[in-house]
Amino acid sequence: MHAIIVFGVTNDEFEGEEYVETNRGELYRVMTTIVNIVKAYMLEHPNVRSYEFTGISKDGEDDIKTNKRVKLYDRYLPQIYDTTWEISPKGNTYIINKKK
Repeated sequence: MHAIIVFGVTNDEFEGEEYVETNRGELYRVMTTIVNIVKAYMLEHPNVRSYEFTGISKDGEDDIKTNKRVKLYDRYLPQIYDTTWEISPKGNTYIINKKK
């Protein structure tokens, strides 16, 4: 089983725009919430063996080295997945697979 993790802003204030940047200084709180949500999902779905996180590029982020979302995932994925998981970057996506 494979799960694709997608988080975005989808409320009336931002007119349903999923990829808008809010930049309200809530980064750490948001990422802690995401970590907790994914961990809870993993507990409820123990048969999922692969996860995918994709950092959608913003304007001016032409490659993987400048994609701030991918860099953010890189920092937080180890808080979600222990050493029984393999984390592999592929472009602007991280594929996380359960080790055999």
